This record gives sequence, C-alpha cells and structure tokens, in this order.
Amino acid sequence: MSTSSQNPTSNSSPEREAAKARVRAKVDAASAMSAREYVYNLLSATRTHAEAEAMLAEIEANAPEVDRLRAELAQVAEFCATRAEYIDAINNCSPSNDHDYWRWQRHAESRRQLSQTLGLPVGWPAGYEQDDAAKAVQS
Repeated sequence: MSTSSQNPTSNSSPEREAAKARVRAKVDAASAMSAREYVYNLLSATRTHAEAEAMLAEIEANAPEVDRLRAELAQVAEFCATRAEYIDAINNCSPSNDHDYWRWQRHAESRRQLSQTLGLPVGWPAGYEQDDAAKAVQS
C-alpha cells in the first residue's frame, strides 16, 4: 500500500493541487459576477432558462417598489426612535406642567405601540444604561 492512500492529507499530490486550483478559479469567477448573473446562475440550477429569465424580470420589475418600501421603513424607524426624546421630556417635565406631560406621554405611547406592532426595538431613552433599564422594569 502506498503512503498516499494511507493518509491523503499528508502530501500534496499534483491531483490535489489541481483540485484546489479549480476551486479557487470557481470562487474567483463567482465573486467577479454581477448580482444579476449570480442570481441567474442560482435559478438556472433548479429552473429552466425561461423560468429563470421570468423570475429575474419579476425581481427587477419589483426593485423600485422594494427601494421605496425600504425608504419608508427607515422613516418609520426614525419616527419610532424619537420616543427617547419624549421620555426625556417627560422625565424633565415640571410637576405643575400637566398639559405638556400628558401630550408628551401620548407621543411616547404612540411610538411605543407602533414599534411593538412592527417588531422594531422599543428602546430606552438616550443616556440610560442597560442595568438602569432593567431596574426600571423591575420597580
């Protein structure tokens, strides 16, 4: 029995080096592809040419809508993130200023409810540490 059949990882045979070179070439070729080519190749592996082209056309047709929805999501997340400012205003509010207190309370509450409904992090006001937040919840 030859030593290469006993432990194939111990020596670098020409066949092994050639296999490594082929893998490196495939990785380089995949990284050089555009996103469209990469998705097309993935779809072509399991679909016919016509199906892959139709799916790509649908993806490309929906791209503006996806971009618009991402921009809207960013606006909603920014709206929800302002909750911390309202909580700070509530904490700094004078006890004799009931009108502002309840107005800010409603703003903060609406942002909390929207955040929870959308699955966004509710978050704590700016400047709170995680330990302070846990203590506030327990009390």
